[in-house]
Amino acid sequence: MVGLTCFAFAYTSLSCWIALKSGVQESMAVFIHVVNMPLLFTSTALVPVRQMPPWLQEIAAWNPLTLVADDLRDALFFQTFPDPLLSIVPLAVLATLLFVAARRALTRVAGPR
Repeated sequence: MVGLTCFAFAYTSLSCWIALKSGVQESMAVFIHVVNMPLLFTSTALVPVRQMPPWLQEIAAWNPLTLVADDLRDALFFQTFPDPLLSIVPLAVLATLLFVAARRALTRVAGPR
């Protein structure tokens, strides 16, 4: 669950950053189609990695949603805990970086206090 929380936090921060940087309401619709759909379809959320072609396996290995999907699948079916160094730490780092980017964008839009 920690990995899922980190991924949700990272994805939310990315969405906020895009919305603040673009300033256009329609940019979120573009974001959903250009980022969200490829993120889902290149992860192991729908298809296990062993059933993917080799070129898609390479892409899935770098997809943060793959970390979350594999950890949740392993916990559900095999009752195993994820290795923190392989999944939770990278997701936490990604969430932190994207949160910092969103915070800076918010500070620039809102102005100094």
